[in-house]
This record gives sequence, C-alpha cells and structure tokens, in this order.
Amino acid sequence: MISAHPFTGVGSGNFYRVYNEFSSTRPFVAHNTFIQLASETGIVSGLMYLLLGWGFLSTYYRQRKYDKENFDPFLLATKEAITGAAIGFYASATFLNLATYEIFYFLLVLKVLQDRLTLEYVLTKDLQQKELLV
Repeated sequence: MISAHPFTGVGSGNFYRVYNEFSSTRPFVAHNTFIQLASETGIVSGLMYLLLGWGFLSTYYRQRKYDKENFDPFLLATKEAITGAAIGFYASATFLNLATYEIFYFLLVLKVLQDRLTLEYVLTKDLQQKELLV
C-alpha cells in the first residue's frame, strides 16, 4: 500500500477497506502504528510520527545536562514520567495500531508543556544568577 500510494496514502481509516486490493488474505489492521499511518496517510506523515518519537528522546537527553544542577524536582519527575510513558507507547505501537489512540496526543501536549516549563525554569534561573553576579 505504501509503495502504491507513497504521498497520499489510501485515506485515513481506509486500510481495512483497501486491504483486499493488495492481499488475498482476510483483512486486518497493520499491527504497527507506523505502517498503518504511512499506508493510510502517506510516507510523510509516517515519518513525522517517527520524528515525534525522536523528539521525545532528543529533548530528554538534551535536558539531562540541567539535571546535575539544582533542577526543580517536580520538573525532573514529570520529564522522567512523560519520557517513560512515550517510550512505553512507542514500544507498544510497534505491535499495535495506535495512530488514533488519544493517549499519544495527550503525551504530546504534556511534553510540550513540560518543555515550556523547563525552558522557563532555566531562563529564570539564569536570570537570577546574572542578577547575583551584578
């Protein structure tokens, strides 16, 4: 399906309906979120899904350098919890179709909020340190 419709896919929610055109077996879901998403909405959206997962991990490792300093315990706990939940989601999404599962979008919102709070905390802390030096 992906090779036949690489850019547009077969349409959101149409994997089950179009499956018979590509296979003679009984139609099922893809049992892999990336494959299902790329089949239905195109390879670009499938890659965007993978990039979101990469974003979870890259910001986690980037923010780890601030953990060694006097980091806010609440922000540290939320960062660990959200990243752990995202890793769990992506691990289960390897074997299930979770593209339209609400928890994924909830995790995205939590991650954006947590990143924003972390940035605000770091900027405030840097500003306070500069004021102490002056």
